[in-house]
Amino acid sequence: MATLFELVNEYNELYNLATEDGDPVALADTLEAWMPVIEQKAQGYINVIQTLEMEAKRAKEIAAEFTAKQKARENSVKSMKQMLLMALDGMGKKELPAGDFTIKVQANGGKKPLIIDQEDAIPDSMLKVIYEADKERIREYLESGNECEWAHLEERGRHIAIK
Repeated sequence: MATLFELVNEYNELYNLATEDGDPVALADTLEAWMPVIEQKAQGYINVIQTLEMEAKRAKEIAAEFTAKQKARENSVKSMKQMLLMALDGMGKKELPAGDFTIKVQANGGKKPLIIDQEDAIPDSMLKVIYEADKERIREYLESGNECEWAHLEERGRHIAIK
C-alpha cells in the first residue's frame, strides 16, 4: 500500500489535472474517489499514534515507580549507615569488624559546609551581581512593533490534534 505522502502527492496531481481541465464534475469525482484511501491511511496513523501514546504513558508510570523505588532504597541505605555511625560513636570506636567486612568512620572530604546565618548582613564586597536577560520585557518590546538586531520572535509551532 502507498504511504501517506505518496497518497497526498497522487491526490494533488489528480487535483491539478482536474482543475486544469476545468471540469467541476471530474474534479469532484476525482477528489471523492481519493478521500477514502487517504482517510483509511490517516486512520492507521491515528491507531499507531494512540498505541504509542499509551505505551509512552505506561513507560513514564513505570519510570516513576522505579524512581520511587530508587529513592526509597537510597533513603534506607542512608538511614542504615547513620545507624551504624551512631552505634560506632556510642561505643567510642572508629572501626568495627563485621564478618568479611570492616566498618570504618571517616571524615567527609571536600570543602567545609558554609551556612549563611544573616543574608542581609553580608557586606557588598562579598556579593556578586548576576545579569540575565529580562525575557518578558524584551518580548513586550518586540511585540509592540520594535525591532532589534540581538533578538527576534519566532513563529509559533503547529501540531496535530486528534479528537
